[in-house]
Amino acid sequence: MRIVQGFSWSLVPGVQVMLVDNVNANDLDCSGLPSNLYMVEWREGRGETETTDAPGLRTTFTDISPYAPYFQRFMTVKSTDGSVFSLTQAKKIQTDLITCLFDDKRQAPITYSVAAQANAVWSANDTDVAAMSLQMVGGTGSSVSTSLVSQINAMIDAINSRIVAVANANAGQFNVMNANVTYAMPLLASTSFVLVGGGNINPKGASPGTDGRGPGSGNFGNMTTIAHIGGPASGTMPWSPIGATAPLNLSSDELTGLMAQIAARRQGLLNTRNSKTAAVAALTTIPAVIAYSVTAGW
Repeated sequence: MRIVQGFSWSLVPGVQVMLVDNVNANDLDCSGLPSNLYMVEWREGRGETETTDAPGLRTTFTDISPYAPYFQRFMTVKSTDGSVFSLTQAKKIQTDLITCLFDDKRQAPITYSVAAQANAVWSANDTDVAAMSLQMVGGTGSSVSTSLVSQINAMIDAINSRIVAVANANAGQFNVMNANVTYAMPLLASTSFVLVGGGNINPKGASPGTDGRGPGSGNFGNMTTIAHIGGPASGTMPWSPIGATAPLNLSSDELTGLMAQIAARRQGLLNTRNSKTAAVAALTTIPAVIAYSVTAGW
């Protein structure tokens, strides 16, 4: 379900009346609306229409774009019928419309291809995105994406080749030197070199004042190479595109990519909403506010 904010309003073309919050306009020009439209009503973040050929039955909608011109007509009536209608009221109507448009557009279905289906269309409404977020946090797949695993394993390969392999080669050379030392070293009887990995180094032969020990067995052992980390778990996360009767199995990367595309679209729309809201706020006359197009530039 799409969650759209905004104000309350209704339109009854048959009697040419429009009500916005608690302000009503009579003798409104309703031309351009379908001839069978009995009533339009917006409340609690969604709209409903009722037609004369299906009285009592209503159809829901979330896109207020088709009705934006009637808000301009509403404001024109209120600014000329002698009633109190302020610049602040006019700006509120336009910014409420901008918010409604933003909420609807950011939750529109989004196309995103996955391995199981190219150009699949996915729901991006707040309810479904929240459920998708929970799936990502507690789903059967790993929380580590395949791309991140690859980057970490590449770092491990670099460590193994540039540090571990080099250290082991140096240790091998040292051990050869240790086995072939021919010169005695004046070590005290209680002195020895402690090697990393354990053991002592003692020179061949003995020197005056030493304990007479021969070469030691304290060689450097090889470092163990670091193993790769595992990739995402083999389990995938089921998610159904719009119209599907069975879910598709999405990898962690696919689900992350879908969420990233939804977030990127929302950010772009948010920038537009903020720009349009600022533009309305900068207007200084009611006619200028009425003339401003809330539907352009998205």
